[in-house]
Amino acid sequence: PKKIESVEYEKIKLKIVDGKNLGNAKRRKKLYELLDNEYVMDFSADDVLAPDFLMETVSYLDKYKTFGAVSTNIVYFNDNVIDGYAIEKYDKKRMNLPSLLSNNHVLGSSLMRNSVLKQLDLSGGFKRYQDWDRWITMVEAGWKIGLIEKPLFYYRQNKSSLSHSATIEQELDIRKLLLKKHDKQYKKHYEDIILGLDKRRLEVE
Repeated sequence: PKKIESVEYEKIKLKIVDGKNLGNAKRRKKLYELLDNEYVMDFSADDVLAPDFLMETVSYLDKYKTFGAVSTNIVYFNDNVIDGYAIEKYDKKRMNLPSLLSNNHVLGSSLMRNSVLKQLDLSGGFKRYQDWDRWITMVEAGWKIGLIEKPLFYYRQNKSSLSHSATIEQELDIRKLLLKKHDKQYKKHYEDIILGLDKRRLEVE
């Protein structure tokens, strides 16, 4: 925190918020409400942005006013392979409903339109995958999610990462929360979800 507070740059306006003991979801919601930026993003300290990440994503949202967020592809890296050992390419056709109901197909650290976030109901008690609920909620509200098909986000992956440390029970709990909060969408798209799961299973086989 002391290093962050000492940053001096004309294009950076610092606002340090103490989110201790609030929990991940409540802390993020508090930050969204306090920030007056046009665009925001959730960003972990050990991840890295490509030099043109912000230029590309800001330009995208400036151009496409009906989009609430824009994602990019991911480069995975760790302490042993700094340059990256794998690239995840997202499919923009799956960044909508019903696809998002079965799996999270959007970069968690996508650039988002702050005015849209302030409109969304981000409650639900999610301790993990708040971003997954956020994308479903955003699309439910009529907003689109875009994709820049370039690997512009570098994600540090290790055994302690939340997405890799979750137990089966915790994964099930997340899906139960999603079902409870978005029950109308799951009921509406039930057949599409089942058909989509069967199609992906056949592709794997």
